[in-house]
Amino acid sequence: ANPKETAMAAVCVAVLFIAIWLGWAARPAYQDYWRSKGYPATLAELNGRYKSVPDAENRALDYLELASIVEEKEHAIYSTESRFSSLSDATRNYENVLIAGIASVERNEPIPANVWEATDWYWQDVSRHVVPSLKSVATNGKAESRYPIDLNRGHDVELPHLAQVRGLARQLYIDALRSAVHGQPSAATDSVLAIFPIADSLKNEPIVISGLVRVAIFGISFGAIQDLMNRVQLPDEDLVRIRSALEE
Repeated sequence: ANPKETAMAAVCVAVLFIAIWLGWAARPAYQDYWRSKGYPATLAELNGRYKSVPDAENRALDYLELASIVEEKEHAIYSTESRFSSLSDATRNYENVLIAGIASVERNEPIPANVWEATDWYWQDVSRHVVPSLKSVATNGKAESRYPIDLNRGHDVELPHLAQVRGLARQLYIDALRSAVHGQPSAATDSVLAIFPIADSLKNEPIVISGLVRVAIFGISFGAIQDLMNRVQLPDEDLVRIRSALEE
């Protein structure tokens, strides 16, 4: 055999083996490391970690249904059937709404008449349609939640429910404030306590932003508690209920 041809063949074989070795689908070392720590190492494993819940036991689905009602009622505010004669009138009134709008009043100060009128208007048109159901969901015995998201999509995963559930917490805050102003401390406390299960519906969602929204919802509940304690005298039994919720 020609020595040059033999050497060339050997080189070709070596190159072929190197190419095969480089192209071999090796499992990244970090995956084994993460698994050894008890964490998911792939998107599929992450999605599987967010365990499914039967529809009949899934509190998240109840919240999504109520969030759709809020969106419908808020949209109706700006519809042709609205009580306002123009969009500018509706927008101007919305700017005076506490909590759901952009109006702000210190907790130790009286609520201006125009702000209270706009906030009560919002409650009549939106909040009152979902608050009773939100209170019912909070005590219906469903302890698990799983929102319908696909974590296999990675950075492309859509999370519309985060804004929706935060909005539900605001509906309860508005109702608590209204009950406090009307001298109904127990009803106000019921509304505040119904915020905590909304936050807990996100506790198993393995996404950082979901955890941050959960913290924000707890913040809404804390703000509501402060408003209650500044605007109505809470009886001892309601204070005990609030303390128990904070300790859980």
